[in-house]
Amino acid sequence: MCRKIVTFFYQWALVISSILSQSVYAQEGNTHGLYLQSKGGFLMAHRSAMAHLVRNNALGLEVGYVKYKQAYEDRFYRFPSLGFNLEFRNFGYSKVLGSAVSLSHFFGRSIYQSNSFFVDFQYGMGVGYITKKYDLATNPTNNAIGSHFNAKVTLKLMATKNFNSFTLGGGLELSHFSNGAITYPNLGLNLPSVCIQVGLLNNVRMNYHSQNWDGIDLLEKREKNLLISAVGAIKQVRANPNLPK
Repeated sequence: MCRKIVTFFYQWALVISSILSQSVYAQEGNTHGLYLQSKGGFLMAHRSAMAHLVRNNALGLEVGYVKYKQAYEDRFYRFPSLGFNLEFRNFGYSKVLGSAVSLSHFFGRSIYQSNSFFVDFQYGMGVGYITKKYDLATNPTNNAIGSHFNAKVTLKLMATKNFNSFTLGGGLELSHFSNGAITYPNLGLNLPSVCIQVGLLNNVRMNYHSQNWDGIDLLEKREKNLLISAVGAIKQVRANPNLPK
């Protein structure tokens, strides 16, 4: 079983890294590097039926690769970032919820930039393996997750200070694990966390207005589009997996 898990994540890592390297990572004028994040948070009981799952603090460790696009055309998006990460975490109740390992890739859009201080909003998505799932015989207390493999979505607000190639930062994160109701139960796990990050870049990260660009203001020429989407559901599966609706 362990060999299958390792093989699965290795294959996903190859796929994601291949896609990224063939698209944006091959461009010139980019800054890239590695980072390490330590996280502390808690399991959010977004339904009263999950209150018994909230016990201790939920801790996590994330290691990742990030690349900041700093080419001419990337000024449209204030030099965005792209990357992928590997995360290890628990949920504060190891006996019932176990722990998780996940592989994700993310996109970051800068909110504020100065010469050495940056505030970025990141959106990430990937797949995670949770060691403990619901089982009527051996783990009936876990009424939140019914499968080992789950999708993972992450929203993160990060502030970083650059010291030449060394970076130090912190931020807030909200992550969500869910199997999309492929099997029951599927209440999902939501985890707000505080992050502390250290990183090392190959060179100094530039801000998007630090260059003249020959006097051409691309921000005035970009197209403006509006995209609206919605997702709805009639009923969510009940907290009791034996009474789905």
